[in-house]
Amino acid sequence: MTDKKIAAFFDFDKTLLHHESAKLGFRMVWEKRQVSAFFLLKLMLYDQLYKRALVSAETMADVCLEYYKGRKLQSFIDGAPEFYREWMKPELSPALLAKLEEHKRAGHELVLLSASVDYYLREADNSTNS
Repeated sequence: MTDKKIAAFFDFDKTLLHHESAKLGFRMVWEKRQVSAFFLLKLMLYDQLYKRALVSAETMADVCLEYYKGRKLQSFIDGAPEFYREWMKPELSPALLAKLEEHKRAGHELVLLSASVDYYLREADNSTNS
């Protein structure tokens, strides 16, 4: 008989994290005055249209990506630890974190699934591994 490995899969946005990480990110840049009210209104409008299947995921992604045009990726990577600590970590589900720790203690393989950007997820991974 072979030893069977057990894997526990966790989704990040709207599961392990109570919200979508992108929405938290745009909330943060709003508070830091790094985005215009016009852009956020446009984003909210397209979000509602997307939720009603009136615009495609590609169109929604294009609208979100407008914010990043002309900005240096490194500034987002450098800001990831603060963003995680200040905005994402407080929004993590305590119940699911406890379940994740339970699997970790049992020696199960942990798998984090997400469409979020990897530099935010690295911070989440670092936090749960410490």
